[in-house]
Amino acid sequence: MNQGANSLIGNTGVLSKVYFPRLIIPLSGVFTNLAHFILNLIIFIGFFLYYIIFMKSALKPNAFLLLFPLLVLQCALIGLGVGLWVAALTTKYHDLRFALTFLTQIGMYATPIVYPASLIISPTYRLILWSNPMSFVVECSRWMFTGSGTITTASITISIAMTLFVLVSGMFIFNKVQRTFVDTI
Repeated sequence: MNQGANSLIGNTGVLSKVYFPRLIIPLSGVFTNLAHFILNLIIFIGFFLYYIIFMKSALKPNAFLLLFPLLVLQCALIGLGVGLWVAALTTKYHDLRFALTFLTQIGMYATPIVYPASLIISPTYRLILWSNPMSFVVECSRWMFTGSGTITTASITISIAMTLFVLVSGMFIFNKVQRTFVDTI
C-alpha cells in the first residue's frame, strides 16, 4: 500500500514524458512485495518444519495448506485494490501518503493478528470483523498452519466479496483519475 501511495508521485517524470499503461506502476509494487513475501515464506517454512519435525511442536497443519497460494493471491489483490485507491487519491491529495502509515496501524488492530477471531462473540462485531478482508486471510492462515482458527462459510463469502469490491472500485477510481493525474501531480 505504501508503495502504491508513492508510486505515481515518485514517477512523475516518466508519466509526463512517455505514454504506457499507468496500471503498470502500482502493479510493479505488488509484484515487488510478492517477491519479498516468497523469500520470507521460504525462511518461515524452514523454521516451521524444524519445529514440527525436531521440536515435536503442537502445531497441526492441515491439508488445506495446499490452498495457501489462493490466500496469497487474495492478499495481493487486496493490496493492489487499496494501492490503486491510494495512488489515485494521492495525485490530488499529496498529504494522504503521510496518513497512510496511521491508517495501516488502525487496520492492523482491526485484523485478528494477536487475538483470535473466536474472541469476537457479538454477531454485529463479527460482521464488522469479517468485512475487513485481511481478517479472513490472517485467520485462515492461522487455521491452515496451526490447526486453530475460526473459519465459516460466511467469513469466506464476505471476505471474497470485500476483496472484489476493493479491487474493482480501486480500478474504477484509478482509471477515472489516470486521464488527468499527470496535470495534477
